[in-house]
Amino acid sequence: MRNITFIADFYAEEVAGGGELANEVLIRSLEKRGLSVGRVKSQQTTVSEIAQSDDFFIVANFIGLSEECRESLIEKDYAIFEHDHKYLKTRDPSPFPNYLATEDQIINKGFYQKAKAVFCQSNVHARVVSENLLIDNVINLGCSLWSDEHLKVLRDNLNTPKKKRKVVIASNNLIKGSMQAEAFCVKIKNDYDLIQPCTFDDLIPQLAQYESLVFFSQVLETFCRLAVEARILGCKLITNGNNGCASENWFGELEGEQLLEFVIDRKQEIIDTVFSVAEGSSDRSFYRREESKQTAPITVILNSYRRPYNLKRQI
Repeated sequence: MRNITFIADFYAEEVAGGGELANEVLIRSLEKRGLSVGRVKSQQTTVSEIAQSDDFFIVANFIGLSEECRESLIEKDYAIFEHDHKYLKTRDPSPFPNYLATEDQIINKGFYQKAKAVFCQSNVHARVVSENLLIDNVINLGCSLWSDEHLKVLRDNLNTPKKKRKVVIASNNLIKGSMQAEAFCVKIKNDYDLIQPCTFDDLIPQLAQYESLVFFSQVLETFCRLAVEARILGCKLITNGNNGCASENWFGELEGEQLLEFVIDRKQEIIDTVFSVAEGSSDRSFYRREESKQTAPITVILNSYRRPYNLKRQI
């Protein structure tokens, strides 16, 4: 088994962002599979350390990673766990028609192109990355990752009675659209409450009490964990078209406990995929979540009595 060096700008104990939480789950899950995973801050990574290492590298957020280090990584085996559109100067494809940026906005193309895999989190995320960079090493994981502890918090709040009120998540981050969400509630003359910044354990029991979540991201979210959490909790979503998770077929079909079970099942598939890439399989088509265009006379018997919501995906 190969050792892994994980490179990121920040880790979950430093920043409470969705990307950092997914990174942490990925690291812990790979460690449970028997892999040794070393954590390195991007701004502390050196060219000599990369050159002397035989590890497989997984690069997440990499704003702090020097250009020299990126050039050195190109000579190594590495994958990119893509967050927040770091192939664009603006890190936001949403202003461009069909999310296709102009050539002068594209950056880091060679770094993405030479990666063994670029892991994306939703259909639209994968499409936008591959079409902007014209690369064929993109793998859509089709979901984000939640820790077992966070999944338990979601389960514990599944059947919370609802207030017939809307709720907005307060955020100082302008791209999260709190101001636009509040303006919407005022415009339609609906009462709403604000949930102030808090931990996941405090957020979920509060969110679970509301009939509707108003959320207007101002950029294309590569996934949007909040939207999925709201649907698990039975909250209606009043939102825009900037949620990557909505491009997945399962998003509109599942909610409540069925969606929670789906997220749990998909977590294992995601770890299997990343593990296989890190261990050196070269068959890229094995990882891609694409529909096969081949046809053949074949009969398949599908077991769906436990999780009938998976039947369409199995077919």
